[in-house]
Amino acid sequence: MIYMIIYIPVIVPATWILNRYGLRVSILIGAILNAVGAWLKCLSMEFSQPSSTAASAMGSSSFPILMIAQAICATGQTLLLGVPAQLAATWFGKSELALATSIGVFGNQVGCALGFGLPPLMVPSVDFSTPATFDSQFDSLKRGFRILFYGGAAIMTLDLLLVTAFFRKEPKIAPSRAQYKRILQRRGQLAGDHPTGDEVNSDSQQEVSDKITSEVSELAKQSYFHQIKFSFKSLSFIWLNICYGVNTGVYYEIGTLLSVILLEYFPTEQVAIGWVGFSMVIAGLIGSIVAGIVLKKTGLYRRVLIVFYFLSVVTMGAFTGSVFSYSIAFVFVTMILLGFFQSGFLPLGFEYAAEITYPVDEGLSSGILNTSAHIFGVILTLVATALEGKYGGLSANLFMLVSMALAAIPACFMKDDLRRQRAHEKMVIEVEGKSDEEDGDDVTTSKMEQV
Repeated sequence: MIYMIIYIPVIVPATWILNRYGLRVSILIGAILNAVGAWLKCLSMEFSQPSSTAASAMGSSSFPILMIAQAICATGQTLLLGVPAQLAATWFGKSELALATSIGVFGNQVGCALGFGLPPLMVPSVDFSTPATFDSQFDSLKRGFRILFYGGAAIMTLDLLLVTAFFRKEPKIAPSRAQYKRILQRRGQLAGDHPTGDEVNSDSQQEVSDKITSEVSELAKQSYFHQIKFSFKSLSFIWLNICYGVNTGVYYEIGTLLSVILLEYFPTEQVAIGWVGFSMVIAGLIGSIVAGIVLKKTGLYRRVLIVFYFLSVVTMGAFTGSVFSYSIAFVFVTMILLGFFQSGFLPLGFEYAAEITYPVDEGLSSGILNTSAHIFGVILTLVATALEGKYGGLSANLFMLVSMALAAIPACFMKDDLRRQRAHEKMVIEVEGKSDEEDGDDVTTSKMEQV
């Protein structure tokens, strides 16, 4: 919950940093915050004491330090969640965008899967019903958390070192003409003027630069908030925010309440329930890659997006009914399908948003989508938690299902306004036309010389 709450106010400065200073600065700050938060968790764990021990200053500070560490890591996550679409657009060409974005989302889902799968293996389960039993198992519990926290801190530190040493801000040559326009826009924002011919990276980019200078000049004058306003001028983007927010919010909600809901129907299957969540995320890894491949092959952004969303609604309905089978195997199947389609929807949403809001940065459009997801996630989780506590898990599941079904209505009104693709195709036509004119002039000159 703290991750969702922190994300909402922090997303504005986070996307501003990404929009203003680019990928390297944003990822570096996120990596630093994750590393600092991870080591603070280790400190919190070392200060922790069993409940039977007399309270000390260090013991009393353990939980507050843990919450501060979580808040720091949540802030770092905010700087990183919008990176996949921006990274894909910065480093990959038009034909590779969808798959590159999917792989970026894949990496995020790997972390979620490890979060479901590793803690139960490292940290032993404890009987909380009797304080005496808990105190006797405290050393074993602390030893498990020590492995978990120090291992995570080591990985975060290694990640920070690798980013610092090897991650570049942008490629030497822009992968597409649309991205070259974006580079000129950002340079104009930072320098306050237009790039000179010396800043052009290749002959083909030089041909494009003269044709887009006026548009870049106008974009460079736009502030961060003007770009946000421009994004919401697209009705399709508004409808997408509703669909994406509810779909991803339900995904977050399931991650929060899954064990509570399933333990009501399978009270002896604690270990299996942990693996249900793990299987859901692993299926999501495959779903995000498959979605990227389908989008790359078809180019049908809106249609593929709608298909994945409607199948998410159907599989959510199947999961809601699966608990009445009292078969944990059936629950596994429905959760695998739900994870496949819900996670597959994520890169599709990023790519569709980038298309319909172009020339707004991909990091900004995906940041707005993630903000919507976290707002809906907080609201849905609070309501579902209240329903589950009062009426049981079925009411929470039905609430999630109805929310997703209602959010499917705006999806029907989205349009195929692929602005980024049109900009790329327009520049290709203009450059090819200019090249043909130059070839014609060369032929005419050659004939005149012969005469």
